[in-house]
Amino acid sequence: MKIKNYFRYLGLATAIALCTVSCEKEIENIGVDLIDNDTFDNHQMTSKIQSETLDITSVRATGLQQYLFGILKDNEFGTLKGSLISQLDLPFIGNDYTFGDNMIIDEVILDIPYQATRTTEKNGNGTPKFEIDSVYGDSTQGFTINVYELGTFLNTLDPLDPSKNATYSSDKEYQKSTVLYSEPFQISTYDTIAYVERHLLDGSIYDTDTIKATNAFPSIKLRLNKEAIHTIFVANNDEIDFTTIASFQQGFRGLYIEPESLNDNNTPLISLSLNAATMKIYFSNDLVKDEGVTEDLNGNGVNGEEGVTIRTKNTFTFRFSAIKINKLERDLALPKVSGEDRLYIQGAAGSEAIIEIFKEEDIAALRDQKLLITEANIILHIDQEAETHLIPTQLFIYDYSKNEHIRDIFSEGINVVGGTLLRDKDGNSLHKYKFSITDYIATILSSKEDFESLKLGVKVYNGISELPKGPSDITIKNTSWTPKGVVIFNESEVHGDKKLELNIYYSKSNNNN
Repeated sequence: MKIKNYFRYLGLATAIALCTVSCEKEIENIGVDLIDNDTFDNHQMTSKIQSETLDITSVRATGLQQYLFGILKDNEFGTLKGSLISQLDLPFIGNDYTFGDNMIIDEVILDIPYQATRTTEKNGNGTPKFEIDSVYGDSTQGFTINVYELGTFLNTLDPLDPSKNATYSSDKEYQKSTVLYSEPFQISTYDTIAYVERHLLDGSIYDTDTIKATNAFPSIKLRLNKEAIHTIFVANNDEIDFTTIASFQQGFRGLYIEPESLNDNNTPLISLSLNAATMKIYFSNDLVKDEGVTEDLNGNGVNGEEGVTIRTKNTFTFRFSAIKINKLERDLALPKVSGEDRLYIQGAAGSEAIIEIFKEEDIAALRDQKLLITEANIILHIDQEAETHLIPTQLFIYDYSKNEHIRDIFSEGINVVGGTLLRDKDGNSLHKYKFSITDYIATILSSKEDFESLKLGVKVYNGISELPKGPSDITIKNTSWTPKGVVIFNESEVHGDKKLELNIYYSKSNNNN
C-alpha cells in the first residue's frame, strides 16, 4: 500500500537555513546523515486520522487534591453529581474518650470549608467579604444535602494484597444507614460563624458560644441530628469500641454526604479540598471540682469551691480520615446536542477524545522514507455552537495505546507541548487548542518497535498532578476532578479548515526523490 493513500502532500520548498537547532538534534535519532544544506527540501504532510469519543465510567476517587460536591447540569454533557464519603478519626482513644456525667449534646456541626478568597471589600456590617472559588454552575441556585451514616465498611488495605493501600473508584456503590441530616442548601459567603447554645441537665440554656476560628473563611455548616448522634456516640447501642481508631471505624463506618436536586434549575458543583473538614460534637456535662482541679476538660478555668459540681463546656472534634472518596454519577443518557461528527471532552469521569494517528502500514511506509521530522502538531477547533459554557483552559495529550506520557512531556515540558486555549494578543479566545508532539512522532518513526496502530488520548488537564514526577514515572494517572468540558470538531471534511488534523513538517533528502 503506497503512502500517498494515507497522506496528502502540501509541498513547501523553503531554505534549509530555517531549520532550527531543535530539528538538528533529531538527526541522529532518525538515522539520516546531512552532508550539506542543499541535500534536503522541507515538506508538510497532513495525516488522515480517525477519532472517537470515549466515555470514562470511573476514575480514582481517593487521595485527590480536589473533591466535587453538588450537581452540575449541562446541555451537551448531561448531569454530573458529586457526593462525598469519608471515615472519621477519633479525637481521643482509650479512656480519654468519654462524655462524662450528666452530659447533653448541645450541637453537632459538620463543617466543610470552602476554597475562598478574601476580597479587599467589606460587608455592610464591616466583616470581611469573600469570594467562593471553584464553583461550576449557578451558585445562586440550591439543592438538598442529605447526610447518612455510611453503611459500607472502608478497608484501609487492599483485601487482595494487604501490602498495598486500598483504592476506590468514583463509580463504586455504597450503602446508606441512619439519616443524620436532610435540608435545603445554598452557597453562602457569610458562613464564617456558628452559634452553639449550651444546656443544663433540664434542657434549659445556660450560655451561647460564638464559634469562629482565627482568620475564619466561609464553610458549609450542617447541624446534624443530635438525637441520632447521641444514640450512636453516647448511648452506643451498637456497642462501638472507641478504644482504638481501627475498632471505632469498624463500628462507625463514616459519613455519606449526598446532594439532591430541588428542581430543574442549573445547580452548582463545588470543588473542595476536605483537608480541614470536621464533625464536631459540642456537649456539656457535670464536673465535680476536686482538690487540685483548676480547669475543666476543655482547659477552661473552673470557678467554685472544692467538691462543688459545675457545668462544663466540651468539644470532641472528629476529622475526616485518610480515606476520603468522591463518588461521581453522570447521566450518559442525554443525547449529544452537537452531533456525531464532534468529539466530547469532559473531566471528572466524563469523556475523552481518542485519535488514531497511524496504522501499522502507515508507520512502515514513513520509516522507509527516512524523514527528518522538524515539527508535528495537532490543532483542535472548538464547536462554538455547542451548548456548554464551562470551557477548560487547557487540555492534555498522551499515548493512549500504551497509557503513557509522550516523549515531549519529558524532553520539552508541558509549556511546549501546549494544549492551552489559544488567545490573540488582546486575550480573546481563538477557539482552538494546539499540541506540539514533534519528539513523539520522530521517536516512533526512528524506532524499530512494532505497532498495530497508534492512538493518542486527549482529556481535560488537571494541573501539575497530571505530570510525571521523574523520568520513570511514565504511566498516566487515572484521576480527574475538573468537570469542565468542550466540544471539538472531528476529522470530517464537512468542517473544512477546522477539521481535526495531524500536521507533520519534515525534511527529505533530494537523493530519495
